[in-house]
Parts: sequence; structure tokens; C-alpha cells
Amino acid sequence: ARAVGGAFVILTAGAEGARDTTTDPDGRYEFSGLPAGTYRITAAKQGTALTMRERRVEVTLGARQALTANIEMQRASAVIGTVVDHYGEPIEGLTVELSRPVPTDGRNVLRRPQAVTPRRTDDRGRYRLFRVAAGDYFVTAGEEPRVRRGVVIDGPDRSLRVYYPGTPVVGEAVAVRVAPGQDAAGIHITYAPPTG
Repeated sequence: ARAVGGAFVILTAGAEGARDTTTDPDGRYEFSGLPAGTYRITAAKQGTALTMRERRVEVTLGARQALTANIEMQRASAVIGTVVDHYGEPIEGLTVELSRPVPTDGRNVLRRPQAVTPRRTDDRGRYRLFRVAAGDYFVTAGEEPRVRRGVVIDGPDRSLRVYYPGTPVVGEAVAVRVAPGQDAAGIHITYAPPTG
């Protein structure tokens, strides 16, 4: 493992607020004068594709106790593929995004991970979604409507979204598994939205 200097480290303790610091060139950081309690530690390095290996690092500190908490960083994953029509021709300009089921009010609702920005396909139908944490995701491709003041004024509605590998029905979609620090490549979507 290689030390990560210049990483931003945040220490939080419930509603107590947060403290922050930056790692030195050897990857070390320190918080001093902390009262006993349980703390959450998060870290990130701006301008890199590094993310924390563990989503949540918590430590419990006793009175006048010194504690070492190592944080492992890893390269973030990406989802890479193409979008083609039913003839196998690439489609330029479609928006591709990730979503995952999140339990909400007793049912699963698909939500887009905040760290992953939707991307448009290029002239070869290619896309690359990056800063993807490990997990299972649905990949969708579709056209975006033009919206003014919250009202669709031109273009398709959200029903023209197609889930990987090429279905408008989420129940028929295939989830893509993203492993830690590994890219999920070859995620090819056939875009043939329903007509009518």
C-alpha cells in the first residue's frame, strides 16, 4: 500500500460538528484534544479517482486514549459501454446514468448515486461513468426532455429510458455488479424504446 499525502480527512461525532485536516506527504494525520466518544472518519483526495475502501470508518475513543485509525484508499471504479440501436448502430447524445434500489417507506425506490454524474454518449455510442463505488447498479440510457421552470416544454418524457441490456421494464433489467477498484466494462445497451 502506498501512502496518500494531501488527502482531506474529516472527523465527525454525531451532532457535535466536524473537524478536518489534511494528510502529510507520508499519509499521516492527527486530531488531538478529543473527548471520549465514537467518531466517524471520512477521507477524500481532490482531483483523483481515489475513494475510501470502506464506506464507513468508526472509532471509539476512551478518556485520554491515543488511537491509530488507518484508512485504505482505492481507485474508484467505472462503468463503461456503448449504446446502439436495434440495428447495432451507435447512438450519439443519449444520457446514461446509474441507479440502485434504496428502501423508502417500505418499498425500493431507484436513486442515482450522488457521486456519479450522468454522461452523454459520444459519436461512437460510447459512455464512461466514473467515481462508482462497489455495488450493484441498474444502467439506463435515454433522451432528456427540455424543461423550463419544472415543466417539460420539448422532447421525450422519462418513459423513453431503457435499462441494460435493452428493456424499458426495470423488472426485466440486469443489474451490473461493480467490484472494488475494478471497472465494469462491456456494458452494451440496445436502445429501442417503446413506440406508441
